Amino acid sequence: MRTVDTLTTFDTIEPIASEHGADVLVPIVEKDDNGNVLMHGTTLGGQLHGVLLKSSEAGKPLMQAEFSRGKLQGRMTLYDGNGLPAQVSDYREGLLQGQMRIYSYGKCISDQQYIQGKLEGKSLTYDTAGQLTSMLHFVAGELHGVVEFYSQGDCVRRANYKMGALEGESVDFNRHGEVVQRSNYRSNLLEGYLTRYWPGGKVMERTLYAQGSPETPTDRFNQEGSRVDRNFEKPTFLERLKHILRGD
Repeated sequence: MRTVDTLTTFDTIEPIASEHGADVLVPIVEKDDNGNVLMHGTTLGGQLHGVLLKSSEAGKPLMQAEFSRGKLQGRMTLYDGNGLPAQVSDYREGLLQGQMRIYSYGKCISDQQYIQGKLEGKSLTYDTAGQLTSMLHFVAGELHGVVEFYSQGDCVRRANYKMGALEGESVDFNRHGEVVQRSNYRSNLLEGYLTRYWPGGKVMERTLYAQGSPETPTDRFNQEGSRVDRNFEKPTFLERLKHILRGD
């Protein structure tokens, strides 16, 4: 392919590229009033083709991406205000294909996989200290399989999904790894018993659900395991939270 030296702006890619024909690789450059290069790349037949680079007025990188006839093809890197990578992703024919990582101050906080623009397989997120905060699984862009959520490195919730809907058992844990709630779902609706537990493992309350609605009044129990009247005042959320945080 022939190369033609041309100075232009991003807004005038189409006219200048078309003047040289569809088989001509045309350089494009965008500058600020001080002559600093803000963007440069090439087009082919009026479409972005090759590596496109964008920079801030301070000269720090903003984006580097690979194109093929107007579509993202290959790696794209976005940068934060400090010039550090903020997102690195791979593309094929304009669609996400492969790995995408998101960064905060240079540390990876999200690691995902894509096939033809849709999330596929394991997806991980982290806090800025590098500790895992979630582990999800996707099929064709939908949550599918076991998902787990973490706090300070400890699993606090584990659930099962089937093509985007809760399906099966869902369990919540306190910071000591004790179960605080156990429930079951069918097609994203509560189905079966939802059970909450006192610290130590004794049942606090239990409710039977069918198609998302309670079938019976809630059974409640004290911390010794003895059943109390169904009209017994339910512990408030804050009271339960205090018990969980104390671990008692």
